[in-house]
Amino acid sequence: MPPCAHLLPSLLTLASPRLSQQVHREECTQCFDSQDDPAGIDVCLTCFNGGCPSEERHHSRSHYELTGHALAVNVKRRLKPVKERDDLEPPQKQTKLAIAEENEEDRYTYHTTPKCWACGGVELPPATGKLAEVISAAMSSLSSARQSEVKAWEEDIKACEHTLLLDQVAPIKLLPSGLASCASCSLKENLWLCLTCGSLGCGRQQFGGLGGNGHGMAHFEQTGHPVCAKLGTITPEGTADIYCYNCNDSSLDPALAGHLANFGINVEGAVKTEKSMIELQIEQNLKFDFSMTGDDGKELEPVHGPGLTGLANLGNSCYLASVVQTLFSLPTFQAKYLSTFDAQISSPGTDLPAVSLSHQLSKLADGLLSGRYAIPRLDSPATTSTSADAPHFQRGIKPSMFKSLVGKGHEEFSTMKQQDADEFLHHLFGTIQADVRRNGGDDPTDIFKFELEQKLKCGECGGVRYTVEGHETISIPVPARETPGAEEGDKKEYEQVKLEECLEILTGPQAIEYHCPRCEKNVIATTQTRFASFPSVLIVHARRFQLVNWVPQKLPVPIILPSSSFAPSGSPLVLDPFQGTGILPDEQALPDSDRKGDTNENWNEETMGALMGMGFGEVRAKKAMLASGGMGCSDANGAMEWLFAHMEDADIDDPIILPSSGGDGTNKPEPAQGQVDFLCEMGFSAAKAKLALSETNNDGDLAVEWLFSHADDPEPSATPSSSVAPTTNTLRGDPTTPANYVLKAFISHKGPSIHSGHYVAHVRHSKQEIEGRETVEDDWVLFNDEKVVKARGDGLVKMGEEAYVFMSEWATNANAALQLRLVRAEDDEAQLNPEEKNVVRTFNPEFTYPIYGEEETIYGYKGLSIGLSFSSGSLTSYLSIEHSSKFPDSGTVKPDDVEGTLYKFIPSDYVKHEPTFIEKVKKDAKEFRPFGDRLAAYVRRAAGSKKAGKGKGREDEELDDDIDPDDEDAVVFEVYKADWNTPGFRQYHRRMQLFVLLYIEGGSYIQEDEDKWEFVTLYEVRKRPGTSLSTYHFVGYSSLYPFWAWPDKERIRLSQFVILPPYQQQGHGSALYSAIYNYVLRKPEVAELTVEDPSEAFEELRDKCDLSMLMDKSIGEGLSAPIDKVWIESVRKERKIAKRQFSRLLEMRLLQQLDESNKMAVTAFRLQVKERLYRFNYQYIAQLSKSERVEKLEDTFRSLTEGYRATLGMA
Repeated sequence: MPPCAHLLPSLLTLASPRLSQQVHREECTQCFDSQDDPAGIDVCLTCFNGGCPSEERHHSRSHYELTGHALAVNVKRRLKPVKERDDLEPPQKQTKLAIAEENEEDRYTYHTTPKCWACGGVELPPATGKLAEVISAAMSSLSSARQSEVKAWEEDIKACEHTLLLDQVAPIKLLPSGLASCASCSLKENLWLCLTCGSLGCGRQQFGGLGGNGHGMAHFEQTGHPVCAKLGTITPEGTADIYCYNCNDSSLDPALAGHLANFGINVEGAVKTEKSMIELQIEQNLKFDFSMTGDDGKELEPVHGPGLTGLANLGNSCYLASVVQTLFSLPTFQAKYLSTFDAQISSPGTDLPAVSLSHQLSKLADGLLSGRYAIPRLDSPATTSTSADAPHFQRGIKPSMFKSLVGKGHEEFSTMKQQDADEFLHHLFGTIQADVRRNGGDDPTDIFKFELEQKLKCGECGGVRYTVEGHETISIPVPARETPGAEEGDKKEYEQVKLEECLEILTGPQAIEYHCPRCEKNVIATTQTRFASFPSVLIVHARRFQLVNWVPQKLPVPIILPSSSFAPSGSPLVLDPFQGTGILPDEQALPDSDRKGDTNENWNEETMGALMGMGFGEVRAKKAMLASGGMGCSDANGAMEWLFAHMEDADIDDPIILPSSGGDGTNKPEPAQGQVDFLCEMGFSAAKAKLALSETNNDGDLAVEWLFSHADDPEPSATPSSSVAPTTNTLRGDPTTPANYVLKAFISHKGPSIHSGHYVAHVRHSKQEIEGRETVEDDWVLFNDEKVVKARGDGLVKMGEEAYVFMSEWATNANAALQLRLVRAEDDEAQLNPEEKNVVRTFNPEFTYPIYGEEETIYGYKGLSIGLSFSSGSLTSYLSIEHSSKFPDSGTVKPDDVEGTLYKFIPSDYVKHEPTFIEKVKKDAKEFRPFGDRLAAYVRRAAGSKKAGKGKGREDEELDDDIDPDDEDAVVFEVYKADWNTPGFRQYHRRMQLFVLLYIEGGSYIQEDEDKWEFVTLYEVRKRPGTSLSTYHFVGYSSLYPFWAWPDKERIRLSQFVILPPYQQQGHGSALYSAIYNYVLRKPEVAELTVEDPSEAFEELRDKCDLSMLMDKSIGEGLSAPIDKVWIESVRKERKIAKRQFSRLLEMRLLQQLDESNKMAVTAFRLQVKERLYRFNYQYIAQLSKSERVEKLEDTFRSLTEGYRATLGMA
């Protein structure tokens, strides 16, 4: 191998990593390829960035091209064979939580190879000298992921004033019996020792279900003794769990050994017997598992593929995983970050990928959505089954860099403690928005933004004030109503609450105390919150909490979601009833005398725009303007120079506190929504919560104290920039209706508190490929950290009822969106009288699930209208799709492709240009003629005709013989028969078969390669006045299929039967059926007419027609039971009616003529019917006991005769 010319020059600049410097050797900083992959990871020896050598993604090569850092070391980690453990050797006793880095040398072998990317990534000879020294230092340093993890686990628990100034009673020696159980109950674990007096009380319930009755806290409330130690966590090193009830937080006792000695407890002999609070929390979240079995007891099926990648739990990171999975199921986030994944590789910038939020979000998008990492982990079966075929979960990708970056500098999210998913969601939104302001581009959180209208009305003068506030989520109150009848000591259960009820409570009027500026006194006013606009994606946070000992405790109140959430064809969540009105004409606005000025409107927009356009954040730009001439600063160059001189200031990004034009003299930064939600959960209004945070500089703890000290203060009035206008010039959200939402995802939580327990996410995957199988209907997928499975059954619905955060997206009911119309030429439509106009009006389908899925829902649109018009004769179609808003497309999941989906079900010759379609309609009117041979014709009076009968259907038919087809108000209907051999009919059938899907439940297209099919079509025929032209207009059709019938006959099966809605309930269905029946009667080779799986409506129509035919022919006249079976079979064959149908018809005729006073006749009739029922249902009835058999037959008989009487009334 020739020597590398870049080696010596590069060695001059190489240096070992500093102690604080992160070495990214575990995985690539721009994707989730890792040191465990076959190609390993290239670690830059200049800045220690990790890059994958993959040819597809080439992150290592791209890093060299951007930075010029030539030398790297390729790191491959391989697992050593596992040594069998000697079972005789006892395991090491755990004394405390291990924080130090795991010793990996015993588990793995590392292979390092130096490379030069200036030479194209060629491998260099084994490292020596300085190169070997730098590589060794990089390999021995704490890896970036481990460094962040260790730092996060180091909880910042400090001593409080109550532990430092602890005042104990005189020394006493506690006997072992006094340390065995709680002084107030029999609990023997979770015991807390009061360090003031030595009282022993049980704690509150802890993570993982550890019992507790709160007697330790009761002791504090009675005595005021604040500090206690958890008895089972005392170690010989003099440490233990310390809790201060006064501070309501964990604390540190530097003098614990001495304090315990006061009660005769020697820490040197102490043995740790219980897990600490941190250990319990870690164990709870790493081992907590939702049920991974379905309602049928079977293991839920692991799934793999694009969009189905799990996130490994980093320890209490389930809150992050659940939020990330739901966000990246949305097209907007995918479009923002997945589409920029490749661009991020080669984008020059000052930030390395590991410290760039946009890079890390793109990395997450690629990891979750590409499917490369969603592969089964063969060494980790998904079940406890020992079967070789047991399913396996994924290893999951580790979001370590993302978590470290997004939590950097945050008091809570930088730790490894469990967090509230809703609070993290708001924090993430703020972080993303700051990144967008800094780097430019679209803000993906815009899809969540909307505005709430706050209405305040004085109860005396009636004056109103409207304000509008921007929001990204909505937090709903959940009423807690205990289920009656529970016995004392039982676990509390709560009644179900509908989501709509929670919204009604949120948007309902509430009475408050208020100082009215018009009345100039304190009055009772009402406030009401309504929607001023609606978001593209609605996030609902359910406040299922109550305060227990000043700690929010979760209440298991089940929330019933709209039926569309899990059930096909259900109703969506409709927000229209909760929309605000704005100020009404008869309302008078209250004066603004008590309003504070809004200093935010006084910034010089040109200077702000110039500075932010250079890439500076809003806070930095404002500080530069204040330092260069104030808020009205017009010197953009001077402000820019100030910024360059102060870029390294430690407080450069701290919030700005400005002098105000009124009030208390300050204008504090807006509090985080998560802080407001937390205070609202404690029972305070949003306005009062914001005031409390404003008065305490957004300090949550001080805000709580402020609220309780100002509990009797009147409710604060809102302070927008005007009484009716939004606070911003740009309306956030969409004010138009309908505002319909269908559940897209939800985050569930198990555990007593939001800061403990475990989070999982359920996400609806719409018609995607899962493991290579294209799903016909939507699939719900459960993301439980790295475990990704299909969710199903009642368990899914139950989890939805317990959800903590709901995420719903725009949805449209496909049946309502699809509007059909039969279009006639202008001259033909003009001849219709007003009563006949129904035939050219739009109508909707009954079913769209064969096209748009079981839920008959189209996602990703607002105001969607699908116009599908047909030329009334030839059925040439015109497609028009309109919507007011649409989600952006992304690479993996898109808003439903409305036209592309429909395209699969209609002929490709449809047009999208309306004038072209109108010309086709005109041409069709003159040229279109029905295909095949005419079977029958009948005449009706036009609707609205003075000569028409009072009724429809049969009453009109009775007039047929009296109507002259040439009468001015006569309308002729003709029936035609065609088959595949009829010229032009095959293409025509492709147009009309769509109606089978839209109006026959379970209907499907027939195969054109079956050459025996026959089709009977029905048309309305109209003569144009003053011409000889007859125009034909499609009414409906039926398909027939012949089968062989022994010994030498055919049996005709009526398969599909459709009458379009404009012609329904007018007797046309009966006319078409009668034409088909008469056609069958005329064919000597046909033995009988049967019907394939008839619907109730069609069976009713057939019964009516067949019964009328028997009555017209006087068949069954004078008939009585029992009926001669030879006669039955003879007449049945003559009339070509199927056996079961003919038996039912004769039973109707018997009932029609039955003398109810003749007991013998009634008994004979009952036996006749029951004997047929017994024979027809023998296989089922034979399995019943004798008594059950008698009861079942009687119930069926009664139901049947009731149906017969209804049919007789129609015939």
